[in-house]
Parts: sequence; structure tokens; C-alpha cells
Amino acid sequence: SEPDEPIRRLLHASAVLTTALTTPGYFDRHMARELEGQLAAVEAIESMEGWAHFVAADLEKLRGRTDQESAHVEAAFSVAPQEASIRYDLVRRRFAEGKLDDSAVLCLELVEQTPWRALACSVLWEVPRERVTDSLNAAMIAIEKSLEATESRRKDDIVTLRGLEELYS
Repeated sequence: SEPDEPIRRLLHASAVLTTALTTPGYFDRHMARELEGQLAAVEAIESMEGWAHFVAADLEKLRGRTDQESAHVEAAFSVAPQEASIRYDLVRRRFAEGKLDDSAVLCLELVEQTPWRALACSVLWEVPRERVTDSLNAAMIAIEKSLEATESRRKDDIVTLRGLEELYS
């Protein structure tokens, strides 16, 4: 096995899943089992485990297995909490599950560490006013303050500014 084999397997699985999501009739059970095997092999490599779970979540999403999709996103986060893409998906997953306070805490961390990924936090402002608790409101205010500080601190960073622009729109 070549050193970059796990990365190639992961990229292949990701490409197949992307194609399956955009091409009706492309995906079948045999393909799902094959991808599952590839992802299990990648997951066995410690440095790749988080990404294997991250891609496996997409496989489960395609299969319609919401509980297993959630389990993979949670596993990816527990192994690789520093990864912005994983954190981004976890914010949206927890929000969809009604875990608004958890989602807000993750958003604040995401905004502070990778402000160009702030768009994930837009879901918080979709919460109906009557469901906004004091703790959620406090987190949203903290996120807004962090975004304002980021804007002034990174006024020449086009990537961050574009991310914030997407959030605001």
C-alpha cells in the first residue's frame, strides 16, 4: 500500500458520493457496500479517522439513515474537533436535532477560530423568536460581537470578508 492510498480512497469515496447526489440512478447497494469498505479501511488509520467518519456521514445521508449519519458526524468531531468542515456540519446537525444551545456554542467557537465559516451560524437567526432562550440569545450576541471584532481585525482578508458577507446576506 502506498502512503497516499488512504487519501486517494477517501477522495474517491467523496467523488462517488458527490456524483450520486447529483445523478439520479447512479447509486446502488453494491456501490454503497464498496464505499463502506473503503471508508472502513481509511478509518483504521488514526490520522484519517475523522475524515473517514465525515465522508461516511454523507454515505449514510444518501442511504437515508439519519441516526447513523448523526453518529458519524459526532464521531468525526470527537476525533478531529479542530477541523472547520466537521465543526460546520456538526453545527447544522445539532441545530436540525433541536439542540440550539449546543449549536450556538459550536458556532461561537467556529466564528472565533475560522470566521470564514460563519455561514454555518446563519441557522441560529432562523429560530422563531418565541424559541430563543436567554442562553441562546446570549450566545447569539457573543457571536455578533465576535463577528464585529473579526471584521475590524481582518478588514484586508478577502476570504473572511466574503464569508461574513454571505452570512449577513
